[in-house]
Amino acid sequence: MPPAIPSKDLELIQKYIADNPKLDFYCPLPFSHFSSSPDGRYKPCCVAKAAPYTTRDKSPLEFFRCDVMEQLRRDMAGGTITDHVMDYCKRCLITEAQSGHSKRIEEVKKHGRTVETGKFNSIKLKLFGNLCNLKCVMCAPLQSSKWAAEVIEHGPLAIEDPSVPDSSLKEIAHATEWPVRGFPADKPIISPFQQMDQAKFYRDMEYIIPRLKTLEFTGGEPLINQDILAFIRWIIDKGWNKNLNLKFVTNGTCFARDLTFLGRFKRVRLSISVDGIGARGEFLRFGTRFDQLRDNILRYQDIKNLVVVGNTCITALNIGYLDEIFAFSESVGLSFKLSNILVAPRYLRALNLPDTLKQRYREKLEKTKWVDQMGIALRILSMKEDLPQFHVLRCYLEALDSRRGMNVRELWPEFYGDPANPT
Repeated sequence: MPPAIPSKDLELIQKYIADNPKLDFYCPLPFSHFSSSPDGRYKPCCVAKAAPYTTRDKSPLEFFRCDVMEQLRRDMAGGTITDHVMDYCKRCLITEAQSGHSKRIEEVKKHGRTVETGKFNSIKLKLFGNLCNLKCVMCAPLQSSKWAAEVIEHGPLAIEDPSVPDSSLKEIAHATEWPVRGFPADKPIISPFQQMDQAKFYRDMEYIIPRLKTLEFTGGEPLINQDILAFIRWIIDKGWNKNLNLKFVTNGTCFARDLTFLGRFKRVRLSISVDGIGARGEFLRFGTRFDQLRDNILRYQDIKNLVVVGNTCITALNIGYLDEIFAFSESVGLSFKLSNILVAPRYLRALNLPDTLKQRYREKLEKTKWVDQMGIALRILSMKEDLPQFHVLRCYLEALDSRRGMNVRELWPEFYGDPANPT
């Protein structure tokens, strides 16, 4: 078994495999997709482990044809959970074990079983860097220049509680570390795109884009990144826009000024992240003004040729308040469904919550009119607690509190008191 998987996660995966002996662990993504991280590391998909190749080593097509991807395709064609598959695809295995849902399952539903590699269903490019206007609790400097600026100014997040185990301290330090490999320590904004061989990049895009269905941009915050907008204009100049879908995953706090390209593509989809309502939303996505987010959602919905949807990443901090998110989405007419479950960092997983608190949350959600859409969350709330990680979560939040001047105890009072009997 791959040694990098923590023992509790490995136990979760092994039980899932044992409980599903006929599991066909096939995913279409290695055959028609690839992704990248904001520091330029290539990934088979956005939730997979990063491969040992970067934009400095390989062009996009060179990565798609590399040994890591070829091995995944061979293993996926057989539906077998090899060590290689477990290593790169452990997040899907963990989320399936927790909730019966994963990105892999979603992709199989969308695309079926195909082993054709001549076309691309989608690619997700984060290689334009970490430029962002927020510093979300579940994010990190790698994905947010605001987070990076905070770490440059104040140093890594320090946990003072001596009862927090070294493994958790290392995980928090890794999540909040700066700088990332190959980039200056004193500059919060990184851009692999600016450092890579752009001639090779555009050469590869000339092959990929005409064979591509959907081009997805995440961040950082893609709607404020001028390199992304310039790349979109290049696609239009080449005449490849009419058969191409664009998707942006955005925090919704910035109303994009340049949307003149909208009517030029087959479809443009804006997926707006809503992880909490009101003060909890402002805590989770730090830097958000929630009233402005609501106004922006309504403004975006008025734009012709733009499909606007909502998305939520299920964490320990919002699983008990999903009814509020559904109610808000309904009030602004935002199409919304649960599909994204946080796996890393471990201390933010909803799985960690005390069983008594999970029961209270579950009973609350089961009484709502959205109960039929809560299946993923209800399954997580039925799983066994992980109180050591719940303790780490509270220590992490309190460290952020002291740095950012927030008050987690007021927003989540149920997290405090006796963990076995939360108040």
